[in-house]
Amino acid sequence: MLKEKIVGVEQENENIIKKLNFQGGNMVKVLAWADVVKRHKVISGISTKGGLVRSLLCNSGSDQLYPNKIQENSITYYVGMDTQTFGIKALFKSLEERNNFPVFEKLAVNQWKELGNYSIESVKEAKKGFTSFTLIKL
Repeated sequence: MLKEKIVGVEQENENIIKKLNFQGGNMVKVLAWADVVKRHKVISGISTKGGLVRSLLCNSGSDQLYPNKIQENSITYYVGMDTQTFGIKALFKSLEERNNFPVFEKLAVNQWKELGNYSIESVKEAKKGFTSFTLIKL
């Protein structure tokens, strides 16, 4: 019984350590998808509510169809022709209404980082059928 309790505590400590990551010398809390989906609610990149963006998933990996660019206080978020229409409409409506929302960055499989709250500052047509939205950190 004592051995089972010790193993349980060791597993719990290991799970806590897995949730922490170091980036640029700073400790960052790493979220599992189960934590992100509690706020994001859907598996697509744009979660909406009432026609506005509720939250956004951002992946800056070079293997992505939409190579989002994450900088310290801004994000260039790309959408293409195959992005769901309601998501694109929500991005434009959020720009018009100055809506703010949390953004989650995908670090790796089942590893996410909450970047904070952002609002959309501008939109422009990009090359190859993409549209880019510039998000500014609040």
